[in-house]
Amino acid sequence: MTDDGFNKGANVLKSGSIMSENPEMLMREAERYFQEALRQKDLRQMAEKAHLSATLAADALILRMGWEKPKSLFARKRALESISIEEAKTYTFIVDDLHRDCFYDGLCHTETIKKRMEDVKEFNERIRKQLIAKNLKP
Repeated sequence: MTDDGFNKGANVLKSGSIMSENPEMLMREAERYFQEALRQKDLRQMAEKAHLSATLAADALILRMGWEKPKSLFARKRALESISIEEAKTYTFIVDDLHRDCFYDGLCHTETIKKRMEDVKEFNERIRKQLIAKNLKP
């Protein structure tokens, strides 16, 4: 395991914190995964870590809004739609381009990945601000 908590071989956290139902912990992990994505040289690994970052941030918001933690992509997108159509659309672009197209299918267009990385950064920042606006810890 590296100093930042990532297992070098599997590239996953061993602490189980990504499975947490604590919104604050999920937001911290979202930031950690985004920073890890930025350090990647391989576009597929960058895409996967950035996608996970957005998923953790989405789950933090969903939990804070009183919903159950989603157990599927379908449930996550429906919960986000109920909270904000715009955030649901952004998350869908992230999932499609980073997770499905790049990570799974290997179709990693550099400019698209750069754009989606910026989308993830902005998405996570908006969620953090929404949590703060609700007088909740980010």
